[in-house]
Amino acid sequence: MKQLVFISTGWGSKHGGINSFNYDLCLHTAKLLEGYFEIVCVVQDPEFDSSSISLPENLFLIKSYEGEESERIIRNIKSETRFGEPFIWIGHDVKTGQIAIECANKTGKEGVVFHHMNYSAYSTYQSGDARRTQKKIELQKSILTNADYILAIGPSLHRSAKFLLQKAKKPLTNCFEIIPGLSTIDPIEPPIPEFLQAVAYGRLDDDIIKQGMVAIGAFAQSAKDSSAAFYMIGVTDKDTYDKKYKEIYEDLQKFCSNYSDKTSINIQPLPYLERTEVFEELRVSSASMMLSLHEGFGLAGWEAISAEVPLILSTNTGLYELLKRDYSHLLTCVHPVNITGNQETDVNNVSAKLDIIFSDIESNKKLSRTLKEAVRHYTWERTCKSFLVACNINCSEPITAEKNKLIKLKTDLSNFIDEVKEITNEINRISASLSPEQMNQWKEREQSWQKAKIGEFIEEDSKMNISELTIIRRQHFLKKRDINIGKVRNFDWLLKNHNNEVHGAIPKLFKNKSDKLFAPPFLTFDKLEQILGSKNPEVISPWLVYYILYLNLFEFPEELLTEPTITEDDFFSKTFLENESKNKIYEWLKFKLLSSLPTYIPVYEEMSNYLDTRIESLDTFFNI
Repeated sequence: MKQLVFISTGWGSKHGGINSFNYDLCLHTAKLLEGYFEIVCVVQDPEFDSSSISLPENLFLIKSYEGEESERIIRNIKSETRFGEPFIWIGHDVKTGQIAIECANKTGKEGVVFHHMNYSAYSTYQSGDARRTQKKIELQKSILTNADYILAIGPSLHRSAKFLLQKAKKPLTNCFEIIPGLSTIDPIEPPIPEFLQAVAYGRLDDDIIKQGMVAIGAFAQSAKDSSAAFYMIGVTDKDTYDKKYKEIYEDLQKFCSNYSDKTSINIQPLPYLERTEVFEELRVSSASMMLSLHEGFGLAGWEAISAEVPLILSTNTGLYELLKRDYSHLLTCVHPVNITGNQETDVNNVSAKLDIIFSDIESNKKLSRTLKEAVRHYTWERTCKSFLVACNINCSEPITAEKNKLIKLKTDLSNFIDEVKEITNEINRISASLSPEQMNQWKEREQSWQKAKIGEFIEEDSKMNISELTIIRRQHFLKKRDINIGKVRNFDWLLKNHNNEVHGAIPKLFKNKSDKLFAPPFLTFDKLEQILGSKNPEVISPWLVYYILYLNLFEFPEELLTEPTITEDDFFSKTFLENESKNKIYEWLKFKLLSSLPTYIPVYEEMSNYLDTRIESLDTFFNI
């Protein structure tokens, strides 16, 4: 199977936003393309362990390390995914863009680079070294110009990528803007929590850019209630957190004393957390702050919007630019702030925004919900489709093949439903013509059926000389059908690509997989008690009916009548062998099963309607 190969420096939110973006893109692309493509993520982390990670069947994680040669990466992928074939290689800016392009060149495939950083906007301010910044820009320019496709995260980075290409005198044809999907976060339901809580993210050693100290100072200045809590997430790595915590906490309290008369502020400096933990704190917060001096896009702010949390947003971010460009009428739903780099000025400005939020949290929550509703179409499925279309990744061949398979299945199922209706009509017509004596025999058999004792049933059946089914057979109205059970029997593959949001509820035929719905058992005599002796008609599953109907319709293959393996205490086998009317047992069983078919017509029709939905969803697969 063809493979889309991503290369990242970590899996999940480790090391920040780039890997977080890669994580979501890989997972959702794997889900979208299940059955069509395999997704491989090469993780450049020698300590990475994927053994406990639950993944989709078509997603593979390959451990690697920074600096590993392209030939070795290619060899490891072939070794660990066996029959896969890398189709396109995807890297992330200067982090993994270069190695992705090298792998693409080695395999004769195309390379894709996601553009995440505009070094010219902040690097010199951060490092104080213009020459170092220029080297980064040249490396970035080289990577982008050698990529077959460039996807920039948001409008600000799209302008940045186009500028670098123009400097290199390269065409802009394959340079596209892409917007991440919203995070799946359940917003807090009313009533609003009584405790105030605010949240921000960022390493303190990167404070000149992330401006975490501004967030802390602003909170200290605005928090009037000592129980109000401020969560600063990602102040340091987990492995150094325990050693540094006391020092960090004391330094922050000392800093807060510049903005508050309180002896201490309820500050919770935390290391990098798992995203589930981050989202749990975010969703119950009264405010989120993204105050970067510069941010290419701003996933932290996007997550706040996902959680319907009031957001104080730096105007020098790609996220603010997106909102201003496409949702200018909703800018009042966030709290824009111009971060100048002057700490005193910025603390006062952010504190004023916090005061507005804290004074009327409920109204600000409503504004956040309005904004979330306006941007809710930015799903990860949409992002994945934009990625596929931009990179000209052709899914039409496997999708067309699946569509044709569904259409054929729909046709076979429709034919089967028509056959069942025809059989039902004929059975009803013949049954109506039975003589009174034959009707009494029918009632007696029905009583035997209800007794649910196979011995009594066989004994009474052996005394009968007339079989209604024999009469029906003599009419020659039923001919052997041409439908092959294999065409309709196994729907198992449909489950793999089922999507509740797109396709609706799973049909009833899927719900009792253990009830012989998918693999009806061969009808042997040890099954007769279960079938004939049940007072629950569901035991006679539609697939069992179908199996008997089309594999053995009014035929008695010799293998069905040969002596089964018998033990002395095998009551059912012995009873069967002692019964002189062997064929009548089968005739009655088949007739009884045929008579039950109308009950299942609505079930099959539900499946037919479901197939229509699946076909329609493939027709709109690339709609964005």
